[in-house]
Amino acid sequence: MADTGTTIRPEQAGRSAGYASDAMAERRARILETARQMLVEEDSKFTMRDLAKRSGVALATLYNIFESQDELVAQAVVAVFVERIEKLVPKDEGSVLARIERAQELSNAEILRVPAYAKKMLTIYFSKDTNSRIRDTLHGQAAAGNLRYLKELKREGALLPWVNIDLLASDAAVAIYAIITRWAAGEISDEALLARQKLLRLTLLAGVVTGKYETAIKKRLQQLTAEIGEVSQ
Repeated sequence: MADTGTTIRPEQAGRSAGYASDAMAERRARILETARQMLVEEDSKFTMRDLAKRSGVALATLYNIFESQDELVAQAVVAVFVERIEKLVPKDEGSVLARIERAQELSNAEILRVPAYAKKMLTIYFSKDTNSRIRDTLHGQAAAGNLRYLKELKREGALLPWVNIDLLASDAAVAIYAIITRWAAGEISDEALLARQKLLRLTLLAGVVTGKYETAIKKRLQQLTAEIGEVSQ
């Protein structure tokens, strides 16, 4: 798996960018939501014609918005990260640690909102297909989110000098997906999933930060450990 993956944003999707009206934006969102549902129901075997019919749009319109099915599915993945998570965590709102936790809360809410879709994405992410654009997009978006916060910590001088932020961002993405996979297998409860994800992220950070962040993270880790213990009882 590549270290950074393939990160695709809506504004980079060629003909899918630049909506002329709110109605067009709403139609695109409806298509993406339908695609996510069909990924689960049809085991990724649906056609663009099937999607057009179920979404209530003409096939030509669908191809005008998305150049191919791979492009469409990748955009369906991106929409979860960008439109439902990144936009709800303003860059200037609260401390870095608070925003990391807020982003994790939103991501976890999306997992529990449509668990079947989340489990389908996990199957794709850990598949043996080394040329999966969907997997690269999943990994790239998760790694990019991690990297954004690591860069901010680095600018503040809060990271130890030997830290390779690109590798850490990539490996943290894999580790988080592994935690979610254990949830999908029934080894972690819905109630404990969020705390486990937060605990993992902060544990990884605890080994690379210094100064005030080191103290703050250790304190938060104690709280999360206690929360997980309460849920497990």
